[in-house]
Amino acid sequence: MIEVANWARSVDIDNVERYAIDSSVVVELRDPATFAVEPKELKKIVGQFTGDATSKAGGE
Repeated sequence: MIEVANWARSVDIDNVERYAIDSSVVVELRDPATFAVEPKELKKIVGQFTGDATSKAGGE
């Protein structure tokens, strides 16, 4: 934990990006599962995170 804390001090907060899966991309499933993320939307988010083009990541 101390090593992680020391590393965190060197992080440039201006270069931190946040990615989220919000309720607009969640779909409900039948029991026993409760919900999942729309696959195409998840690919877009992953594409943004990894730097792939959004259209390529979305499968379009």
